[in-house]
Amino acid sequence: MKKPFRILATVLLVMGSVACSDDEPAASQPVPIEINATHEPFAPQSRTQLGNNIISWSNSDQITVWTPDAQFSALFRMLSPAGVTARFGGDILLQEGKYVAFYPGSWQTTFDGAKLAFVLPEEMPAAPGKLHDATNPSLAYGDVADMQFSNLCGLLKFRVSGSQALRHIIFEGAGGEILSGNATVDVTAPYPVLKMADGNTRKRLTTETQLSEEPQTFYLVLPAGIYDGFSITLGDATGDEYTQLYEETTVIERGRITEFPAQIKYLDQLERRADPLDKEGTANCYVVTAPGTYYFDCTVKGCTQESVGAVSSARTVWSEKADLISDLSVENGKLIFTAGAEAGNTLVAVTDADGSILWSWHIWCTGGETPADKTLINFSGKSLRVMDRNLGAYSVTGTEATLYQYGRKDPFSNANALYVGGEHKDTYRAWYSYLTRNEAGAKNNDVIAYAIQHPDAYITGSGAAGWLQTRDQTLWGDPDGWSEKYALEMSSFSGAKTAYDPCPAGYRVPNVWSFTGFTIDGKHANMMIGNINLLDQAWNGGWLLKGCSEDTEGVFFPGTGYWITYKNTVWDPEGTYFYRAKQSNYSYSWLASSPVRGSGNAGALRIYFENEVNCGCNPQDTQRGDYALNVRCVRDDYNY
Repeated sequence: MKKPFRILATVLLVMGSVACSDDEPAASQPVPIEINATHEPFAPQSRTQLGNNIISWSNSDQITVWTPDAQFSALFRMLSPAGVTARFGGDILLQEGKYVAFYPGSWQTTFDGAKLAFVLPEEMPAAPGKLHDATNPSLAYGDVADMQFSNLCGLLKFRVSGSQALRHIIFEGAGGEILSGNATVDVTAPYPVLKMADGNTRKRLTTETQLSEEPQTFYLVLPAGIYDGFSITLGDATGDEYTQLYEETTVIERGRITEFPAQIKYLDQLERRADPLDKEGTANCYVVTAPGTYYFDCTVKGCTQESVGAVSSARTVWSEKADLISDLSVENGKLIFTAGAEAGNTLVAVTDADGSILWSWHIWCTGGETPADKTLINFSGKSLRVMDRNLGAYSVTGTEATLYQYGRKDPFSNANALYVGGEHKDTYRAWYSYLTRNEAGAKNNDVIAYAIQHPDAYITGSGAAGWLQTRDQTLWGDPDGWSEKYALEMSSFSGAKTAYDPCPAGYRVPNVWSFTGFTIDGKHANMMIGNINLLDQAWNGGWLLKGCSEDTEGVFFPGTGYWITYKNTVWDPEGTYFYRAKQSNYSYSWLASSPVRGSGNAGALRIYFENEVNCGCNPQDTQRGDYALNVRCVRDDYNY
């Protein structure tokens, strides 16, 4: 009997009076009677909650009615359509006194004139959003014309989400509470009190429900009482079960809905041993802040839904520390790994059956720190939120960073040495592959495809095209970012975040107007330290810049250095392929586009310090796209 309805109504079981004539049967014989009935609604748990009207009569409902002397009972069947009120029909003796009626009539119930006895079932059917028929025992006791049905139990309301085909829910009290079995109700009491004599300590709900991310509501009929914690076990169509324990004391009151505040997520077997990194969305970088086992969707490219192809296995491309992550595997489209406690960066990839890389991801382990956001106000007065550290940094002030060629998703490390294939290799001894853009491909698409398959390839070029054959300012999704309207208007970017953006979910590479508040006029302040908005003019491996005029904490930009792609024997006497510029004195951070319309190199924030005179800050500098610079991510949702 239980379908949602909106009207709160007093529960009445009304039996109309019957007149007798000379042709009618004697009073000792049963006569046809019709009973009009409504039902007590379940009350909310507190006055601040709305009522939950989930009680309604269904077409299949039956009630059992006893005469006042308890010597005669009859089963009454529903005559009217389903609804809040119902009309039942049956044959019963007419007597003076109070009648007793019980729902559901399908249960085997006895009555001795003082106590009603029945068996509260251990297993009951359930459906989301309502009480299933014949699951909620209720009692009507009173005069023929003034009988009222009352609930005998309370309800526990809870929500379940997941992806499984839910088949059963098992509830068990932690204190050994009797939940099913022999039950009695004293009908001589002022109000009905259900007492459990003996029975089982658990309840089982059976259902046919496909779970989803949207939580579905279930109601569990329970005897009133104080429960010293409990467990809820969810079972699916495959036979798998998942149990959650709750230690808090829970009070179930007769006729009331107790709403359990926690949403129950049916974790699958992978989720039970690992934590998802892509809850906020997929990306090319995932942040790990604590030791543990983690997983993410490895079937899609970056923040898109585009498939990477047929994934066969996974491997580590490089890692800054030997045991940074371990136990890398692929299971049901998820890349799984275990991270240790140390800070560091690693690059992992999935491959096809032939071992070719399909896509790769940067795993950024912070060593227990959680990156936070700082508020910046640019020279135009527009507010944005920027990460408090460089992408790949071990700390806010750390000079460690991951470096990127413009428009590429995969990082290079600015560490002195890395682990590649389990071997410790000096960065200057070419752990990476090094080639020209002509060797990588004849067209941009060819070069990009090569870069995806070879995320450790350092690709050299020249001019505004950088590592590509022709200039392309669309790779990071802001091709028209040079326009001043993006410094002022609601939208901060001229395009959406792309599959090649290297930032974690919720962040992206900043636009060319993001850092213009770092100088007094929004323009470059080369060798003019007085024109830079600093909290402290001292260079402590970097500068503490003011995010806005009222900022008293500052945003730190450390010297992370950068890579340039040509050989210079003066700078690079060892004769290696690239020069890593003074790590402690230079900080270059990419911008998503060029500040120059239609031409020129890609944009960058340039901060440097040789001495108190030879120093500067340029919020809209330009650099060749085949250089490798750091990235300071900004929130993707700001000012939208």
